[in-house]
Amino acid sequence: MNLPITLIAHALTHKVVNQLRLYLCLKMQCSGTFKWDNQFVEETCKILNYKSTKTFKRNLMWLIKNKWVAYNSTNRVIRVKSFARLCCRLDIITHTGVWIEIKDLQQFRPFCYAAIYSWAIRKKNWYQRQPGRKEGRPRKSMSKPIFEMPNEYMAKILNLHASTISRYKLAAETSGLITREHKFQDTELPEAFLYGLQKYNPDSAHQLVIWNDTVQVQLPDIIISNIKLKRHRVRPP
Repeated sequence: MNLPITLIAHALTHKVVNQLRLYLCLKMQCSGTFKWDNQFVEETCKILNYKSTKTFKRNLMWLIKNKWVAYNSTNRVIRVKSFARLCCRLDIITHTGVWIEIKDLQQFRPFCYAAIYSWAIRKKNWYQRQPGRKEGRPRKSMSKPIFEMPNEYMAKILNLHASTISRYKLAAETSGLITREHKFQDTELPEAFLYGLQKYNPDSAHQLVIWNDTVQVQLPDIIISNIKLKRHRVRPP
């Protein structure tokens, strides 16, 4: 299933990742509609590792209330809205998607974090490459983008705090969906200068570390993503 990447961004920004996970699970299990019965609920809870059907009901009620799905109380049939209709309703547009399978729902949060990193890296790479592009030059392959990605840049995209982005990055790395390489700039100053540098440069104090007995500036990590992005064809709702 080709999942619009900005739908992931919306879920992370508005903290509705669990609801998106259920929505995707429902789409993967049915052709657009399903009957709300005990068997379907139990199968879905098993796929998502829900310990109780209350979790299913709570998230489903949210989907119904926010019109991600439509519920017919007469015959207890639920219609799962298409990506096109949902994105139109949420006023989000995307030309990029990420391929997701039902197995990815097992570690869905790290998957979302890695996917959004892949997209942001690709987007930043594309923008920074525009002034230097020559007519007729082929585009570089971006199946595995490698680029510096500051936490502040990602925080601005998702409208979240940089410390939250740092936790997202760690979770994606722990799951094996991304790898990161630390970079440092050596100031060649001894450790005794660290306190003074942090005191008179409070904005960058968190970037100063001691490495090989000298003060070094911690630069943005290089992110290597294992998530493959796809073009998402925009369809009318």
